[in-house]
Amino acid sequence: MFCLLLLSALLISSSRPVVPPAGLPVDLPQRLKAALEGTGFAGVVLVGRSDSLVWQQGYGDADRQRHVRNGPATAFDVGSLTKQFTAAAILALEQDGRLTVQDSLGMYFPSAPADKRGITLHQLLTHTAGLREYLGRDERWLSQPDFLRQTLRSKLVFAPGSAYQYSNVGYSLLAVVIERVSSLPYERYLHQRLFQPAGLTATGYRLTTWPDSTVAVGYVRERRWGKPMTKGWAPDGPSWNLRGNGGMLSTAQDMWRWHQALAGGRILAPATQAKLYQPYVAKKPGGAISYGYGWSVYESKRGTRVVSHGGSNDIFFVHYVRYLDPRDGGTVLFVATNQSPDVARKVSQVLMGVLFPD
Repeated sequence: MFCLLLLSALLISSSRPVVPPAGLPVDLPQRLKAALEGTGFAGVVLVGRSDSLVWQQGYGDADRQRHVRNGPATAFDVGSLTKQFTAAAILALEQDGRLTVQDSLGMYFPSAPADKRGITLHQLLTHTAGLREYLGRDERWLSQPDFLRQTLRSKLVFAPGSAYQYSNVGYSLLAVVIERVSSLPYERYLHQRLFQPAGLTATGYRLTTWPDSTVAVGYVRERRWGKPMTKGWAPDGPSWNLRGNGGMLSTAQDMWRWHQALAGGRILAPATQAKLYQPYVAKKPGGAISYGYGWSVYESKRGTRVVSHGGSNDIFFVHYVRYLDPRDGGTVLFVATNQSPDVARKVSQVLMGVLFPD
């Protein structure tokens, strides 16, 4: 069993106890906590159901050298969870009448070559545009003009719309579209249109000011890797190898607020938001997991709809799961770790086994 194979870890409690919502076992937080005892996990976990927090807990150190502990307010690199913000921003622009997801790249990049001019925003959102996965390492500086030049000149992997291949390049291209349509820098638009209305106070690249002690340090086993913003970021954010597709910092508390804002329809109208969770394309031919807009979509063993996404730069790992069917009680699970190798998904599986024993 996973829990028995890893070394034990010190843990810290959240600042105040959380009372489970009505209808749940009063000892559910204790059951969740017990499931992770002895796992060696360093990071943070959060479980919510309906409008209530069930449990939030920090484990291990955010900074081993300074003896700063992980907790629900610790900021982690959430990696590709950034894509759900980019997707929501595109849909917000569509809802506001400023674009449609069927718009083609030729509308925004008139000099695009013929093989890319017809690629639609929908294809970028669903990883079906035929673009390569990445242009270079996250830390390698790439300006927006250089990013566009390399992307538009690159050879397509397949004809647009004919297959699925995960593409960070496609989501960075969507970030450029957001800038051109909104006339605002990518992060500024997200901050104004998404984060502020959702009540997110610790999510972003550079616009949020985090006290140094709240940002987790990444570790590769025993080696200190450092903090994300020290890895080649400019004053306005990371390289365009990363911008729009990954690298944002956020906290468990903010990811809970983001869930509540989406579930409550405060950011996108229900019909617009439903587009995020449509299973547009199977991630593997005949597979059970599909991709929506910035979310993986699948059915639980109970036949209920689940959306999730992972994020990683091979140092930080996160896993975010939301149960959309009312029969699942609006359950949400967020797990983040600042240690390599990845245990976030395994921790998620352990906790989901407690939440849904069937």
